[in-house]
This record gives sequence, C-alpha cells and structure tokens, in this order.
Amino acid sequence: MRSRPCGCFGAEIQIGAERSPESCEALWRRDDPLFGLSRDNKQGPSQWVTLEFPQRICVSQLQIQFQGGFSCHQGRLEGSQGSEAFGKIVDFYPEDNNSLQTFPVPAAEVDRLKVTFENTTDFFGRVVIYHLRVLGEKKV
Repeated sequence: MRSRPCGCFGAEIQIGAERSPESCEALWRRDDPLFGLSRDNKQGPSQWVTLEFPQRICVSQLQIQFQGGFSCHQGRLEGSQGSEAFGKIVDFYPEDNNSLQTFPVPAAEVDRLKVTFENTTDFFGRVVIYHLRVLGEKKV
C-alpha cells in the first residue's frame, strides 16, 4: 500500500485492492510528482482508495475522472469518524469514459473516506484515476 499527503483538505491517501495492496494503479494530476505512477496489477474483486483528513469534514460531492477502459461499473463511498469502522454513505455508478464525473453525496461528517471501485471494466481489474476530488466543508 502506498501512502502520501494530498491537497484535498490535507488528506492522507492510501491505495490498494481487496486481495493485495500492490494490485492498484493510480495516475495523478500532471503537476503531481507521482504523475504516471504505475505498478504491476493483479486481478482482484475491487480496488480502493482511502482518504484520512486532519480534521472532520462534511462531504457534499465526489468527483472522479477515469481513463476510459479502466473504470468501474459500480462504486461505493464509505466514511468514518475517528477509529470507527467504515460505514456506507452512497453507491455511485460511473460511466466508462474520460470525462470528469460528479456524484452527489448525502451530507456526511467524516474524517476518513474509502472509495471502492467494484466490477471494473478492465479484464485484469485495473482502475486508472486521473482526478479524485472530494468537495464539501471543513467542520470546526
């Protein structure tokens, strides 16, 4: 599993897969030092990304841009506060294209999010993400 800080509310990001942490592929923004990061991928039932925020936030939208051909048919957003187990917030259904897609999220106060990509469109279960944005407000 790889962990790194990012700009969205100062979150810590981790990427992985249900069966093995090395089976996830991620491509970051062009201005990101990790742009073009690619690792060997292994087939698995789902891929996931976790975001850990330094303070509580209220999520209102999730935006994702996939590489066409490397997305999923169904996604799940889960959240938690503190060390609680992740609980489901919403399911979403992306299209298999290169467009930035926006998914509304029922108001949820969290300090950790998990985005799971299920039923991937790639034969080998790979998912390629160009942009992953969490929109909302910081809670005081």
